[in-house]
Amino acid sequence: MTKIVDFPNETPAENLGVMIRDQRVVVSSRDVARVFEKEHRRVLQDIRELSCSREFRLHNFVQSSYINEQGREMPEYLMTRDGFTLLAMGYTGPKAMKFKEAYIFEFNRMEQALKEQVMDEAELLARLAANMAEFQKKQKAINGIHSARLVALEERVTAQSRVRDEAVEYLRRLPEPSAVPPAKSPRILTYQRVLSWARRNGISPQEAFNYLYREFAARYHVDLKTRAKNRKMDSVLKYAERDGFIDEVYVLACHLFPVEEREPVLV
Repeated sequence: MTKIVDFPNETPAENLGVMIRDQRVVVSSRDVARVFEKEHRRVLQDIRELSCSREFRLHNFVQSSYINEQGREMPEYLMTRDGFTLLAMGYTGPKAMKFKEAYIFEFNRMEQALKEQVMDEAELLARLAANMAEFQKKQKAINGIHSARLVALEERVTAQSRVRDEAVEYLRRLPEPSAVPPAKSPRILTYQRVLSWARRNGISPQEAFNYLYREFAARYHVDLKTRAKNRKMDSVLKYAERDGFIDEVYVLACHLFPVEEREPVLV
């Protein structure tokens, strides 16, 4: 925060007309004329008659204009601290000295305020730059994670496609079942075949179905029981039917549990 300086005179700071324009502290020739109780045209003449260099004049006396009460555009100058100091050197007397001192204090105050404003803006820009760098760093890390996950997903899809292709090729090489499946669903036919075989051989149905699922997992790399459990399905065959494995399960059941041929040995 800018510290407000008390002036050693009776002129209020807001009456001096010192202002910030285009990142420079300046005062209008009209305000100088008003404070020093001079005619504005006289102040303009004093400025024009200053024997300063052209470079100094261009930098410290900026030509401007204003609209007077009659609606006419009139000339004025915007003076920097150095321009005001050079002009006010010609104004003498106790009252003029009081005004010059007041202007010096006000120029100091406004320049300090401008300096702190610039510093605050620079600090803000630095913080924004730091935040942007941190954001870009986090975004890069997130992009890396997403890329890794995408690669893993692509590898999983490729592996699943390979497993499915191997399963199809394996089924293609299997011998045809002893009988053409009737119009019943493969799930029901599988259930009836395994149950019938288990009863004929004095084996529990659960043991026979577990044998079927083990063989399926070994040949097709798909654990039907675990998948059905993960999806909270009470029937492994229903899961196989839902996810498109039931035809393969039925063909394997025909191969493992023939109706009249030699019975398989459970391992």
